[in-house]
Amino acid sequence: MKRMRASLTIEAAMILPLLLFLFGFVMQAGITMYEESRDTAEAIQGEPAIEIVETFHHWKKVGEWIEDGNSLY
Repeated sequence: MKRMRASLTIEAAMILPLLLFLFGFVMQAGITMYEESRDTAEAIQGEPAIEIVETFHHWKKVGEWIEDGNSLY
């Protein structure tokens, strides 16, 4: 019976550090992915918004100006 308990202790001593390392690795990967997504979200929020309506009206005026015969050259 003692021999059985000792073998379980040795197996646990070998498996437990491996499981702890695996758990730490998975946690570090999760933290890294969180930081990357947070940085991406901050970068997206920092970009200026595209003013679609203003751009449309600008190009509409340019088109009208070209149709009136005004040339860029």
